[in-house]
Amino acid sequence: MASRAAMELLGEKLFADTSLSSNGLACISCHAGMNLYNASFTQEYPHRVNMAFDRAGLETVDAEGMVQLCMIVPLAAEPLPWQSRELAALTAYVEKIQPEYAAANPCAAANPCAASACGACGACGACGGACGANPCAAANPCAAKNPCAGACGAACGACGACASS
Repeated sequence: MASRAAMELLGEKLFADTSLSSNGLACISCHAGMNLYNASFTQEYPHRVNMAFDRAGLETVDAEGMVQLCMIVPLAAEPLPWQSRELAALTAYVEKIQPEYAAANPCAAANPCAASACGACGACGACGGACGANPCAAANPCAAKNPCAGACGAACGACGACASS
């Protein structure tokens, strides 16, 4: 078995690999620069991820399951084989970048709406669906820093950001 560092490096490469999807997207299409993670990404897995709950009814999900869900939903691909090197590598990379996200995004922990059931809508400010207009948008201290603000339909809609992890 490859070392953890080797798996993380492979995972980083796969994170940008559009050949894993059927629609030309890669994980980095949504998550470039640590974008489009909800505040829950600072929590140790398993934890609640709005996309996993909204799309699959999962109360909590582990990192491996979240990678699989992203393969199916935004990337419109088949899930990776559970024992595959690719799944292990992407999972290792996601686990590696979690602490980096928390350090790079001081607003994540401070978001007063992070625990809200409608926290998924915070990615773009308003995304319709079950939450309708985001009731937390005005209270979110990071809203002005959101790269998707005002562009939910175009930039965020392509990857399901309004329900991302």
